[in-house]
Amino acid sequence: MAANRKETPDILGDALGEKKTIKPVRQKAIKTEKHNTIKSDNKVKATYYLSQHSVDALEDAQYHLRKLAGENRSRVSKSRLVETGIRMILDDVEKKGKKSRVLKEVIG
Repeated sequence: MAANRKETPDILGDALGEKKTIKPVRQKAIKTEKHNTIKSDNKVKATYYLSQHSVDALEDAQYHLRKLAGENRSRVSKSRLVETGIRMILDDVEKKGKKSRVLKEVIG
């Protein structure tokens, strides 16, 4: 493909009165590294309002769980903690219905 490229004119050289033409440089393609990332599984960014106490508690939980997780510390993210909590809440509501601890907390 580089053989089909036209020579690039030296615009600055032309402006200064110097006639030079720059030849295209051949470069090897760079292979990107694969990073260990969480698979998105069609995740959607969502924003919710939380009390300052809840935000602080979430950050504390992440900090302490990362310490406990050892080698797997990078898997402990706030998003993962919230998603796990939501799954646990849904499971509790599905199993206990009106006797769910979550329902009692929410309605007071």
